[in-house]
Amino acid sequence: MQSFNVSLQYSAWWLIAIIIVSGSMAWLLYSGKNNWNKRQRILLGLLRFMTIFLVLLLLLNPQITSIWSFKEKPIFPIVVDNSQSIPMATKNENKIKEAISKIQNKLQDKGFECTIFTHHAQISSVDSFSFDHHSSDIASLLTETEKTNSDKKAENMLLISDGIYNSGISPNYLAYHSKISILGVGDTIPRKDLALKSLQNNSVAFLGNKFPLRAEIQAIGFQNKEIEILLKGHKGIIQKQNIVVKSGFWQEKIDFIVPANEKGFQRFTIEIVPKEGESNLLNNKMNTYVDVIDDRENVLLISEAPHPTIKAIKAALSSSENIQLDIYIPGIQEPKNQAYDLVILHNCLLSTFAETNKFIKEGTSLLYITGTETDFRKFNSENGVLEVFTNNETDQIHATPNTSFSRFKLNENADLALGKLPPIEVPFGELKAKSGTEIALYQKINSIQSTKPLLAFGNGLRKTGVLLSDGLWQWRMYEAQETGKAEVIDELIIKTVQYLSSKDDKRKFRIYPHQREYFEGESPRIEAELYNDLFEKVYGQKTTFQLNTKGSKPKSFEFAPTEGNTSISLPPLPAGVYKLNAKTHLSNNDLVAETEFIVKERQLEALDLRANHDLLRELSKKNDGLFFPWQDRENLLKSLDKIEAKPIWKKTEKTRNLIEEKWFYFVILLFITSEWIIRRYTGSY
Repeated sequence: MQSFNVSLQYSAWWLIAIIIVSGSMAWLLYSGKNNWNKRQRILLGLLRFMTIFLVLLLLLNPQITSIWSFKEKPIFPIVVDNSQSIPMATKNENKIKEAISKIQNKLQDKGFECTIFTHHAQISSVDSFSFDHHSSDIASLLTETEKTNSDKKAENMLLISDGIYNSGISPNYLAYHSKISILGVGDTIPRKDLALKSLQNNSVAFLGNKFPLRAEIQAIGFQNKEIEILLKGHKGIIQKQNIVVKSGFWQEKIDFIVPANEKGFQRFTIEIVPKEGESNLLNNKMNTYVDVIDDRENVLLISEAPHPTIKAIKAALSSSENIQLDIYIPGIQEPKNQAYDLVILHNCLLSTFAETNKFIKEGTSLLYITGTETDFRKFNSENGVLEVFTNNETDQIHATPNTSFSRFKLNENADLALGKLPPIEVPFGELKAKSGTEIALYQKINSIQSTKPLLAFGNGLRKTGVLLSDGLWQWRMYEAQETGKAEVIDELIIKTVQYLSSKDDKRKFRIYPHQREYFEGESPRIEAELYNDLFEKVYGQKTTFQLNTKGSKPKSFEFAPTEGNTSISLPPLPAGVYKLNAKTHLSNNDLVAETEFIVKERQLEALDLRANHDLLRELSKKNDGLFFPWQDRENLLKSLDKIEAKPIWKKTEKTRNLIEEKWFYFVILLFITSEWIIRRYTGSY
């Protein structure tokens, strides 16, 4: 059904003026003496009137609105939980598809538009999908279905699911607009099973250390039976434990202490040895990955005598696993290594304590902590950060952070926390910062902010820091007494040490993954960076990648980074540890780089195959629908007979300007042409 109306941009009263003008012009042309008879004059006058009227009408910018009314079938979505748990538990995937097809045909015969919605697709036929989704997010599945059909507002919806959700929130926590009826599939009876429910471990471990790995075990129906749990690495069994199941439904956490003996990503597998009568063997095994690294920052603290600040620094750094601190006090404590990333000189100098020089290499960073014994004349000549001019006098000061300091960031509450700490002793005198120095902490004297530095950093041939006080121990002890922990001071110490001990990356060719961990089905993205001698980025150089993983042939890829695209997307990969090597060419030099990443298995669906029909019953009741277990699916088909498919009347409107319509100009041309033909025909043109 179609209708239309015409509207004007300006007042319709202007039509009177247009009619008067059009009529006047036609009358002036055909009212005088001429050779036409009365009938011809009237016809010619009308034609001229219409021509002028239609042209002047365009000045009012008329708009034509067309309205179409039509019937639309009501929609009845079938929402299918196509996760892997359904075929794992039911073993009747084809029967489920057959039932879905029957329901769809029934609804279509009644006059519904019936589309099938799954976790990742909208399809028209059951032949187009399989139960292969790696997780179950029923709440998201229902909300996405309603969002897709928001313009049609489905009054009814049918959900086919086992009620198991292992992703997102419970579907009962959300409100839906449709009546939701449910066909529950799967088995609600607990079956004999041994299952790994979860693994907990550190994602990073350091070479040569040991790390804990905790496995949560569940056993159903194996009371008083002994089960064996294995810990495996890529070379075979590392450890095993035998435990006795103490009840019919039993859960326990088992701990392993795992040695980190090999560098790089390592895969560890926890496996429960299968027992006779188990219903599900897919959840007996679970993998985890640990990045074993060998890049601890080796730090040496040198002092000529014991001091409380040494203990404060040691206590703070003990909470950071990637910092190894050695202490050198002659005659009391000797260092363990000969190569260090950072040497902390507590109340001593390179020039006055010659033994320190054997630990200082070309790239070794330095941190000076001055004290009452510091010779500032020699300190000024060797530190490269600050100059201190003093007569061995001291001052009591507080500290305040420099908000524009950029080399690392302290806690946002650091300023307030530092202001509450007791004053500490610093050298009194004139302080000068050398070129390139950046100040992290300023001195506050008697609550007055000064520009004198307390903690500062330079960046010459080596990274160097200066702390003009050895009163850290007072701050740390006071904060621990007041708050029960020394968070602010420990953070200050750790970040200072981490910044100074970290190594600058000077490689001209680098590759790295956007993420260190991916899941099956995801596409890993690898970033490639190439620099010239001035460390300016270079684009357009062809890069060859070779992807390697244990048990598979290497795969090669080629990519030329551009200014707008410096990353390559790899195809989805199976679970495993992947090493990626890359080669490129720049200025007659071959450059190589490498990186690692892991792809994890999605094992969510195999963890628990017991259907949760209680959740589905509650969901259908809450949303004014009906629940039918699988064995009552024929009753579901009968219930659909009671639902009437009421067609929905809809209308669409389209508005367009008359000045844009070609037919309108043909009408004007028709009037002009007709007038001209009549005048020619009567011989009076």
